Amino acid sequence: MASLGLAGEAVRDLFGFSLAGLTDAEQRAREASHAAARSQVKGWLRKIKGGDARVLYCAKGKLKAVVRKGLPPEIRPEVWMILSGAKLRKAEAPRGYYAGLAAAVEAGEGPSGVLEVSRDVQRMFRHHEAFRQGDGVRSVRRLLSAFLRHNPEAGYAAGMTAAAAFVLTVMGFHREEDAFWVYASIVEEGLFRGAGEQMLFWCKVQEKVLGALVRERVPRVHKQCMKLGCTVSAVTSTWFSSLFVLTLPAETAVRVWDSLICEGPKVLLRVALALLKKCESTILMTTDMQQLSQIITYKLRRVFGANELLNVAFNKLGRLTSAQVHGIHSEMELVVERDIEERSRRMIGLMPSQGRDSPELLLGSWVMESL
Repeated sequence: MASLGLAGEAVRDLFGFSLAGLTDAEQRAREASHAAARSQVKGWLRKIKGGDARVLYCAKGKLKAVVRKGLPPEIRPEVWMILSGAKLRKAEAPRGYYAGLAAAVEAGEGPSGVLEVSRDVQRMFRHHEAFRQGDGVRSVRRLLSAFLRHNPEAGYAAGMTAAAAFVLTVMGFHREEDAFWVYASIVEEGLFRGAGEQMLFWCKVQEKVLGALVRERVPRVHKQCMKLGCTVSAVTSTWFSSLFVLTLPAETAVRVWDSLICEGPKVLLRVALALLKKCESTILMTTDMQQLSQIITYKLRRVFGANELLNVAFNKLGRLTSAQVHGIHSEMELVVERDIEERSRRMIGLMPSQGRDSPELLLGSWVMESL
């Protein structure tokens, strides 16, 4: 049961998600995570008002230390627009570009691949009032349909729904056009391969990269997973496909996104390692894989201390360079490609003749098992 406010209504976080009854320790962690961000309001206002969007975007690497402390909620939408490159993309697009895409979608010209959005949104965000009603769901469907018209080579995958809905929630439903450009920028800048089969392949590779890093950085977790006859992907299946939106409380996930947008996708691996490190004792004590997955899911939904999590991610795991990540990523891409080919050979005799030349179908059926 959610905590109740003075009027008997469920207590909600900064973004409208209901909060189950917080312990005193969780509330203190939550407040500490907000305090650092609030202290930076004046500094960020000076940067936004006095700085050129292109200059700030190009210099975002120098801002990572202050971004890691958290962005003040009232200016986060504008900072995301700048640091993601969305503001520049929007300015360079033809006037009324998004309005035209949205109008075509409303006229029934949207791609058929997003028919599942309503179901996915209501399943993923059942604790948010906006997504229990039609308007919020329609906004997500319109944004995703517009994106798929904007990028017609993309296909729909369920993880796209979580990311798009979260962008809308953080940016504000009244800023749907800006939310579209932020989502498009996140995908097109390579922070998230958030489209169709590309996303499915990317998630599988990320899991393999994480597995290699866990073996090196959190070896006891790796050994325990080996003992249980599984890989870490058994507990990380939605981490990358939803960019932690379905893993962490919204106020913690948004802090991960702040750094992701500023620093790039390496942040996702650091946070994943930090979460496994945080759950290390639980993992070592558990002997049942299914039970472990359920326990970890519950524990991570209670990670209200974003400061503590990000401190571990950025300061307690050792040096992790982009070159290191790129090297492992390239290696794991080949591993996943070989896995797909091997699975294809096993499946080819079982598929209808008309589907035998459809590698996308094989990839989708395989990767979706873990999403």
